[in-house]
Amino acid sequence: MIKRYIGLFKDLRNRLIDDSFRYYFQLVLLCTLLSLVSLFMGIMNIFTHKTVLMIATLSFAVIMAFNVWLLLYQNRTSSVSFLIFEISAYVLFIYFILTGGTEGFSPHWILILPACGPMFLGLKRSNILNAVTLVSIVALLDTTPGNSLLMFQFTKEFCMRYPVVYVAFFLLGLAFELIRYNTSLALNEAQQKLLLATEIDPLTKLANRHWFNTHLHAKLEQKVLPYDSAAILIDIDNFKTVNDVHGHISGDAALSAVSKAIKACIKSDDRPCRWGGEEFFVYLDNSTYEQVQTTCIAILNEVRSISLTDNKGVNFGLTVSIGAAKVPKGEPISVQELFIKADRLMYQAKANGKDRAVIEENK
Repeated sequence: MIKRYIGLFKDLRNRLIDDSFRYYFQLVLLCTLLSLVSLFMGIMNIFTHKTVLMIATLSFAVIMAFNVWLLLYQNRTSSVSFLIFEISAYVLFIYFILTGGTEGFSPHWILILPACGPMFLGLKRSNILNAVTLVSIVALLDTTPGNSLLMFQFTKEFCMRYPVVYVAFFLLGLAFELIRYNTSLALNEAQQKLLLATEIDPLTKLANRHWFNTHLHAKLEQKVLPYDSAAILIDIDNFKTVNDVHGHISGDAALSAVSKAIKACIKSDDRPCRWGGEEFFVYLDNSTYEQVQTTCIAILNEVRSISLTDNKGVNFGLTVSIGAAKVPKGEPISVQELFIKADRLMYQAKANGKDRAVIEENK
């Protein structure tokens, strides 16, 4: 049981990285808390015989409870849930200003809005709501027409200081949210860079073997697909000779050029990866035998067209050997067996003279 709760907490912590989920989760917490507090205050107002205030607080408690239900039902925030909170909070808080609530204390609850609004509503919605609320407060407390509407006599000092305190709380909440937002942005960027560093080969800019083991293996292992597909293994011919004769810098240039040639010949969703050394692996999703054959021929021709020059001014070209293993529709995929089959076919291409593709034929 404890492990289960720990797992749920870790899952929640990971999901809170996403701002849309964080706003949803925080709004659920805020509405739940306000509903409970308003319910408690409403009950207290019953015992203190403040009937109108009791109706106001209990009504707000019910509205917040309904909003919690709506949020949980939709499993996301929406304009409706935000509007329910904003309008009901604004109406209640203006009521507190007009009546003073409980001996002039209730308006202090309004300070929740500038202090926490940016955190729960986001900067845009919070700024609009806080601006409207502040203008309303100033109009009621510090203008003659507004004073005529008040049912509670606030002191002159309170009327002068309250808007200033409101602005101070708003600036504080705004500063904290901006700090959180920029920190979150920087952390997300760092996370993406770290992810790229662990899953992208820095030389060829292709996915690396770690990406394959993490993503493609999970996508394919023991899956039964409703269409034909294939896996091809590509190996640069005589790559050791390229390094020995033309230098390792030329070898790096050769790897980069071949990776570009492969990408130019496959579909955008057929992501290739550098398997290791001079080997490349590509899963051709939803591809018939004829399409696999066309792709392999295109790669062979594209690589043959590569012309490189080493640091001595000597020009040299490249060829590759390709093994293509098919994945028939309706059959479960074993990624290890698929790679072994493609590897065997690739070495068969090497044995047959290199610069060619050996494709598993339809049975």
